[in-house]
Amino acid sequence: MEAFREKHGHTWPTTFSGRMFQEDPIGRDWRARGAGLLYLVGPSGLLEGIFTDPTAIASRLERELPPGVASASIP
Repeated sequence: MEAFREKHGHTWPTTFSGRMFQEDPIGRDWRARGAGLLYLVGPSGLLEGIFTDPTAIASRLERELPPGVASASIP
Protein backbone atom coordinates (compact mmCIF):
# COMPACT_ATOMS: atom_id res chain seq x y z
CA MET A 1 0.00 0.00 0.00
CA GLU A 2 2.80 2.42 0.82
CA ALA A 3 4.37 1.92 -2.62
CA PHE A 4 1.00 2.69 -4.25
CA ARG A 5 0.58 5.82 -2.11
CA GLU A 6 4.06 7.06 -2.99
CA LYS A 7 3.64 6.32 -6.71
CA HIS A 8 0.38 8.28 -6.86
CA GLY A 9 1.39 11.07 -4.48
CA HIS A 10 -1.28 10.28 -1.89
CA THR A 11 -0.56 12.08 1.36
CA TRP A 12 -3.86 11.80 3.21
CA PRO A 13 -4.30 9.32 6.08
CA THR A 14 -5.07 5.73 5.11
CA THR A 15 -5.37 2.46 6.95
CA PHE A 16 -4.56 -1.08 5.94
CA SER A 17 -4.06 -3.88 8.43
CA GLY A 18 -3.87 -6.71 5.90
CA ARG A 19 -7.17 -8.08 7.15
CA MET A 20 -10.72 -7.92 5.80
CA PHE A 21 -12.12 -4.39 5.93
CA GLN A 22 -14.58 -5.39 8.68
CA GLU A 23 -11.67 -6.61 10.83
CA ASP A 24 -9.56 -3.48 10.41
CA PRO A 25 -9.84 -1.23 13.51
CA ILE A 26 -10.61 1.86 11.42
CA GLY A 27 -12.99 -0.13 9.22
CA ARG A 28 -14.92 -1.17 12.32
CA ASP A 29 -14.98 2.38 13.70
CA TRP A 30 -16.40 3.77 10.45
CA ARG A 31 -18.56 0.69 9.72
CA ALA A 32 -16.88 0.05 6.38
CA ARG A 33 -19.15 -1.66 3.88
CA GLY A 34 -16.49 -2.53 1.36
CA ALA A 35 -12.86 -2.20 0.38
CA GLY A 36 -11.66 0.81 -1.56
CA LEU A 37 -14.06 3.30 0.00
CA LEU A 38 -13.02 6.90 0.48
CA TYR A 39 -14.41 8.62 3.58
CA LEU A 40 -14.54 12.40 3.74
CA VAL A 41 -14.39 13.55 7.36
CA GLY A 42 -15.02 17.23 8.04
CA PRO A 43 -13.10 19.46 10.43
CA SER A 44 -15.62 18.71 13.18
CA GLY A 45 -14.89 14.98 12.90
CA LEU A 46 -18.27 14.17 11.33
CA LEU A 47 -18.57 11.98 8.26
CA GLU A 48 -19.31 14.23 5.27
CA GLY A 49 -19.49 11.55 2.58
CA ILE A 50 -18.51 8.08 1.38
CA PHE A 51 -17.08 7.74 -2.12
CA THR A 52 -16.00 4.89 -4.39
CA ASP A 53 -14.73 7.09 -7.21
CA PRO A 54 -11.65 9.26 -6.62
CA THR A 55 -12.88 11.82 -9.16
CA ALA A 56 -16.12 12.27 -7.19
CA ILE A 57 -14.30 13.02 -3.96
CA ALA A 58 -11.90 15.31 -5.86
CA SER A 59 -14.89 17.28 -7.19
CA ARG A 60 -16.34 17.54 -3.70
CA LEU A 61 -13.03 18.74 -2.26
CA GLU A 62 -12.70 21.33 -5.01
CA ARG A 63 -16.12 22.73 -3.97
CA GLU A 64 -15.31 22.63 -0.24
CA LEU A 65 -11.71 23.85 -0.12
CA PRO A 66 -10.31 27.24 -1.02
CA PRO A 67 -9.30 27.64 -4.71
CA GLY A 68 -6.10 25.80 -5.59
CA VAL A 69 -5.87 23.72 -2.41
CA ALA A 70 -7.70 20.61 -3.65
CA SER A 71 -5.99 20.54 -7.05
CA ALA A 72 -2.57 20.85 -5.39
CA SER A 73 -3.34 17.86 -3.16
CA ILE A 74 -5.03 15.47 -5.57
CA PRO A 75 -3.11 13.99 -8.52
